[in-house]
Amino acid sequence: YIQGYTTGVLGGALLFLGPHFGLTPAQIGAVATATTLGSVLGTFSASALADAAGRRPTMAFSSALFVVASVLMVWTPSLNVLVLARFLAGVGIGNCGAVVPVYVA
Repeated sequence: YIQGYTTGVLGGALLFLGPHFGLTPAQIGAVATATTLGSVLGTFSASALADAAGRRPTMAFSSALFVVASVLMVWTPSLNVLVLARFLAGVGIGNCGAVVPVYVA
């Protein structure tokens, strides 16, 4: 759901990001893939984090990651910061995707 949304929105943004930063096709791929890789890490780490800290604090941590990643994406001065911000957003997505259904149940 949110993973697909962020990937879809990026498609339109890449029309402007590519020329602005002078990105090569490999760099565009890195920007597009960073969220997915972060999501995988977030999903795998969510159970350990939720067991150690609890479901609610894990969701709060994920929300904080979303906020930090959003600020970094708005402010990004370089490709490296953009990839890092998208990776952090992916970790938040992975954490929420794994923890919220368990919390609701």
